[in-house]
Amino acid sequence: RCTLPPVALLTPSVAVAGLLLPAYEVAGDSFDYALNEDRLEVAIIDSVGHELESSVISHLVYGSLRNSRRNRIELAEAYARAGAAVARVFPDIRFATAAFGHLDLGSGSFRWVSAGHPPPLLVRGGKVTGEAPTKPALPIGLGGTDPTVNEVALERGDHVFLYTDGATEGGEPGGPRFGLDRLVDLLGRSLLDGLPPAETVRRLVQAVFAHSAYRLQDDTTMMLIEYRGAPGD
Repeated sequence: RCTLPPVALLTPSVAVAGLLLPAYEVAGDSFDYALNEDRLEVAIIDSVGHELESSVISHLVYGSLRNSRRNRIELAEAYARAGAAVARVFPDIRFATAAFGHLDLGSGSFRWVSAGHPPPLLVRGGKVTGEAPTKPALPIGLGGTDPTVNEVALERGDHVFLYTDGATEGGEPGGPRFGLDRLVDLLGRSLLDGLPPAETVRRLVQAVFAHSAYRLQDDTTMMLIEYRGAPGD
């Protein structure tokens, strides 16, 4: 399973790669991206719980966000629509964390909503500078409204790294977690080696898998975006 190839996209303006390594139990992670004429759209989702229900929640959110994207719905409204979709199907409390947004290829502006999800990691000058300043909203499905749309200005060569908590919490039962510090260190070293996004993501997921003794307790999902500058520059 660790040989699964990342899903990758490469253009003169942007490169993106994503990989989902599923746990032995269904855990409900998903990711999505699409390149339009002027911007890259991305989403990463982690639904509550395990088994089939968590997968249904994740696909509800995934489908709702994709529908909003196709109809050019603003991010805050897309968040509300996804929450309403989950509430209609699951009247009791069910939810998913998510980070979703878009990168404007002309300006380098990356705007996103963080619905109870780990903040993105930013890379500049080949070094991980830390978590992007993020004001989180409630997870999708908990009735949140009017979320903050976070924004960061990317420069040519910057990277944005998105992940689910399976990446940092992976480990053998009773043993140490993989942890954010280890993830940051390995991400930085991979980029210093000049690896493309697809190979970087593959190596990171492989490292979490190995740290978990090749038996994941939770899905591990990662996405890496590289901004290469405005079209035509």
